Amino acid sequence: MPNASSGNGQRARRTSTANPSNKKNKMLLRLAGALVDSPGASLEWLAEMAETSRGTLYRIASSREELVVHLRNFVKETLNLVMDSAALETGEPLAVLSSLTRGFLQYPTLCTFSAMSAHMNTPNGEPAVDIEDSYKSRMREFFGTWQKQGYFREDVPTEWLVLFYDHVTQAASEGIRTGRLASAQAEPLVIESFLGGARARQDPAAATQD
Repeated sequence: MPNASSGNGQRARRTSTANPSNKKNKMLLRLAGALVDSPGASLEWLAEMAETSRGTLYRIASSREELVVHLRNFVKETLNLVMDSAALETGEPLAVLSSLTRGFLQYPTLCTFSAMSAHMNTPNGEPAVDIEDSYKSRMREFFGTWQKQGYFREDVPTEWLVLFYDHVTQAASEGIRTGRLASAQAEPLVIESFLGGARARQDPAAATQD
């Protein structure tokens, strides 16, 4: 893991490059949404769907496959930005989960695109590289640390906790994106659903003594 000073520098760079509120990144969000809705669309059709000129899109990527790689890098930076803001490595588990979930659900299209794009091809024809080096490795460390502390159940693999959280969050994201779930309902629904299966079981004897 990076030391504190290098971590602060990385966070500053992420804030400037991945902030989804700037003009270019708003366009990337629209392009990601267009790919989610039409995975096989041409660049020309994606530009139209994202309300972007073809010239602007071609300056970003010369092929659909290059666009997928570009968008996945954007997703990786955005996810890291959310995890940095949630104090993933230093915060208390419930506060971290709440902050993570709130942050991820701000970008439901990116959550859906992240899951879909793992099955899309890169320019060399190979499947797109998973966001393993950032999101999943950091999430495994978070859940593993709090499994050892007794907060999350230890009778399941850490990887299962990551996948379980992913699936619940992605389901809520897709609900928001398609209008089937209100944003205000989504965060508590994800937290309650996830903790219902992931929280360590309290010893009944200890509960009685309390």
